[in-house]
Amino acid sequence: MIRLHPGFYFGSSRTTRAVGGVTINENLYAPAAFIPSHVHDRPFVCIVASGGFVERSGRASAECGIGTVIWHPGGDAHEDRFGQRGGTCLGLDFDSAWLDRFTDAEPLPHAWMFDQSPQTAWLGNQIVLELERADALSSNALEGLTLALVATLARSAGPIPPRRPAWLDSAIIRLRDEFRDPPTVAELARDASVHRSHFSRVFHHHMRTTVAEFVRRLRIEWASHELRRSSSLSLADISLLAGFADQAHFSRAFRWVMGCPPGQFREQKTHCQAFSRA
Repeated sequence: MIRLHPGFYFGSSRTTRAVGGVTINENLYAPAAFIPSHVHDRPFVCIVASGGFVERSGRASAECGIGTVIWHPGGDAHEDRFGQRGGTCLGLDFDSAWLDRFTDAEPLPHAWMFDQSPQTAWLGNQIVLELERADALSSNALEGLTLALVATLARSAGPIPPRRPAWLDSAIIRLRDEFRDPPTVAELARDASVHRSHFSRVFHHHMRTTVAEFVRRLRIEWASHELRRSSSLSLADISLLAGFADQAHFSRAFRWVMGCPPGQFREQKTHCQAFSRA
């Protein structure tokens, strides 16, 4: 079994920053990259900043797109397979003194878990943005946001879901292919040969989100990719191509997931890319 010491990751390192007992590592991963099963010595949090992958931990697995936050306890064995866009992930490593902030009365999660709720997605994206700002106040902001993120994960920790059915994987593939004009829950349930209420319960149990929110995330993921590469497309064009009814709807959904409006996101990413080439 491959064992990684704190601060070491697969992929290509882009940025490393230490803040009050937390080391934040930004790592880039190539399209279709496969990360073999491995363990980390200490607990860490992974924030998906762009792209996405499927992660497997024991019998459980998760579709980890932009905004997903994953908690890895020390010694947890997991593997990852990235999609065709590769990905950018932030790894948050904690020293012993930082971890001691959590007591038996307020325990850290004991098992691998992932969270795709709007609250954790917002906190994760704020950490991504603060890492890029790197001004006089960002260290304090990063420390506070990290503490809030880990506390949120600890509150929402639950048992690892059992192995998900094959029809759920088929439904996820179809949603990824057709996110601009997605099938209804009734259509997905019919294809899976299950009742729609059962489909919704199983989907939420394994994906920790609803079908509608999952589709919304796929649209935001596609739109953020277009914004990140400084596409010549206007915001109105991107909103329509992503499947939103209009730009106003797109802007509200984007801000809800990413924590900032799409225009600001585009400006920050363009500035960051220009600075990295200077």
